[in-house]
Amino acid sequence: MDETAKDLLRTVIEGPPVDLASLGRERLCAAAEEAADGPKGARVFAWLWTHPQAEQGREAAMRVLEATADPGLMAEVVGWLGRQQLSRDDGRLLWTTFVRRSEDRGAHYGVRAHALHGAMLTAQDARGLLRRLQGVLIELDRDGDARFLRHAARIAGAVLAHEPDDGLRDLLRDLAAIDGCADEAAMELGLDALRAGLVATGTEAAVAAFREARRWFHASVRTSEARIDAELYGLCLDVVVGFAEGGGPGIAELLEGVRVAAFGYAALIPQPDRDDASRSWLGLTQVERTHWSLLAMRLGALDASLASQPWLNAAAVIEDELLQVYAASRSIFKRSAGGGLDTFLRPRVVGALQRERIALDFLDRWILENAGSPWIADAAQLRAEVAAARERAAVRRPHDAASGSPTVAALLERAGVPEPVRSGALARIQANVLALTDETVSRVVADRFEEVAAGMARNGHYARHRDAADFFDIVLWYTTLFAVSRHDLSASSLPRIGYLFDRGVTPPLERTLQHDFHDFLMGSPLAAVCQAEARDLGGGRVDILFTRGWVKTVAELKRTLADRPSDGLLDEFGLQAASYSGTNVAFGVLMVLDLFDRGGGQPPVAQQVSLHHRMPDWSRAEHAVALFRIQGRRLPPSRQ
Repeated sequence: MDETAKDLLRTVIEGPPVDLASLGRERLCAAAEEAADGPKGARVFAWLWTHPQAEQGREAAMRVLEATADPGLMAEVVGWLGRQQLSRDDGRLLWTTFVRRSEDRGAHYGVRAHALHGAMLTAQDARGLLRRLQGVLIELDRDGDARFLRHAARIAGAVLAHEPDDGLRDLLRDLAAIDGCADEAAMELGLDALRAGLVATGTEAAVAAFREARRWFHASVRTSEARIDAELYGLCLDVVVGFAEGGGPGIAELLEGVRVAAFGYAALIPQPDRDDASRSWLGLTQVERTHWSLLAMRLGALDASLASQPWLNAAAVIEDELLQVYAASRSIFKRSAGGGLDTFLRPRVVGALQRERIALDFLDRWILENAGSPWIADAAQLRAEVAAARERAAVRRPHDAASGSPTVAALLERAGVPEPVRSGALARIQANVLALTDETVSRVVADRFEEVAAGMARNGHYARHRDAADFFDIVLWYTTLFAVSRHDLSASSLPRIGYLFDRGVTPPLERTLQHDFHDFLMGSPLAAVCQAEARDLGGGRVDILFTRGWVKTVAELKRTLADRPSDGLLDEFGLQAASYSGTNVAFGVLMVLDLFDRGGGQPPVAQQVSLHHRMPDWSRAEHAVALFRIQGRRLPPSRQ
């Protein structure tokens, strides 16, 4: 290594300022090329790319990409770029280099694969580049290194999820006939067909797509020694297609197979590493894991009711969770052009039918709450009509579904529910449906959820008991959704959250928050496993108890009028939440209604969710408490 390269490395490591122009263009670029395969190559790239002398720095940084033969360096650079704000010109420059490296058949297949991933990452926000990337993928040499083609199949599938293209499907069909990458290509074709089934509005189209997806998932299993993911998807579609074909015997055994496989696969999904280079196209791995666990839990809850409509119930549960798993696994990282909040764009598979099914579940809950009221003449008859509407949605029969849920509105109107009551019920239902089916997930929120879930690994019970960890992840996810919805919704959209905007002399009680949270949970898949005001736990009464099998965990709800930091809230309330866990897992949720007046504003939701570890004086076990702050005494942004 010549002296210029050594000086460059020393600068990167020790940080003394340096004038790039003084090094000379050729010497600087040669030094960058020499550093390209060294242990600090990725750091050299990042240092050059962010140097104030942008013209010289960017040119030298590109030499690192052009010269490296190290797959690890290419992966690290792609991962680092995924966390940067790239201008349009930067994106085009990088895209061109990444594509050129991906097409270099003399390079290591790993370098080519990560370069292709880099090309996709830089094309995500530029429609023109994305179109060109589709062309690059479609024109791939089918007789190349199968190890590279395997990665290319996965990237083609990720692009296909957001930009349906028959040319990409043809590519994947070709790759599905090539040893070494056939299983990956078949898996992507199965996911593509699954998406078509999830968005279909007619029975025949949906069933045909699900059959096609199942065929490809089975092909993926046949062409690989171990494709647990394809096997699981195939089992799920056995139930969905079986329901469409009229059902039959063997449902209990089939559901048990899906349940066991879902728990097993959830355990295999790696914990997300926020620095991992693949995060932009592998999607929301923690969310995906949580929904597989939730699928297993919901199927387990069906066992007690197998005598009544087992195929309908199972198919609806599986399709709902498949939709969420697919959306999480196919999510693509996107950064706003103005540097605003980042999001994970989810494929548009959350359609009117799923929204309608969730709305009908909330309506059923509302009927139960109001069964004795004068405005519901025959609650049993109305619930029967809700059940019939749910079945029509499950089998995709033609109905009056459109945006929102006109079926719900029509049912309430036909039942003679007075207009003011009807409007209030519809607003409440639609707001809760929105919270559960939002098609974008804030990057900040997703990061916070994954950070909390990752931090739970420090807890002994969470680390040792996989079933308990999976269950608590589900509780955390839906509690996070609640916190996000209460952060975003207005009182005009959901009148029942008016307590969050109450700035009167008499502040709302914590009981109001408890009722709101419990109502939200009762419209979620956690409805069957949560209980309000549960007694005889740790010698007291808990606000909300979550139970699954042997696992019991609690959510304790409090309020504060003082300006308390999160640690202060834990000192004040956290040990009470921990005291209920003496005979069960040492983790739970603390939710606090924050009634300190912050001028009508509220902190960002990521600052309102945190994880804390405490060792009570009366225990030798460390307890984990997930804290969710819900801000009250608010004003609409226009009045702050």
